[in-house]
Amino acid sequence: MLETFRRLIRGWLGKVLITIFILPFAFFGVSSIFQSAGVDTSVAEVNGIEIEERDLLRAIEIQKQNLIARFGDQFPQEMLSTENLLPSVLKGMIDRELLMDYANDSGHQISIDEIHNRIRQSAAFQENGQFSQPLFEQLIRRTGMQPSKFTQEMKKDLVGDQIRSGYAVTAFATDSEIDTLIKLNNQQREISYLQIPLNKIKDQVDVSEE
Repeated sequence: MLETFRRLIRGWLGKVLITIFILPFAFFGVSSIFQSAGVDTSVAEVNGIEIEERDLLRAIEIQKQNLIARFGDQFPQEMLSTENLLPSVLKGMIDRELLMDYANDSGHQISIDEIHNRIRQSAAFQENGQFSQPLFEQLIRRTGMQPSKFTQEMKKDLVGDQIRSGYAVTAFATDSEIDTLIKLNNQQREISYLQIPLNKIKDQVDVSEE
């Protein structure tokens, strides 16, 4: 499963998959959260859309696996704790719901042909340089999602990217932003430093073999 996840997180596709929580629940030991049927387990509400505790925990685990897949043993283990990851993951889930709400109100759309093109161009779903429908269905189902659901969620994230890029590439700037930029550009610093000749101290330094 981890090898499948590592293959899928490459490039833009990985961003989509991580965002839409594709790993199966059995991937992490939080089965107890499903024993609370009938109990309100929402952790946040965004314009009437509830974010469930089990979805939050699943998103946290996916973030953990993403960091492990990207950085391996180099990533500090203490930073992988649920307590450390929870604030940023929850904020990301809230931001996504707000973005989707804005997209719906603004009428943002992306064609199904564009989605299919993105899928066909993804190296994760190709064999011998060609898109493989069986491979696509196999990998998606192994991660606990039906291809149709994957396509729907992928559409949401591409629409979100469309909105974000519209702001990111704009030339629009407020007066306060321009003033701040000018102030930063005109800032100056005064520094002092001491230069010690090496030949005056090298005889005083003893570096052991250890």
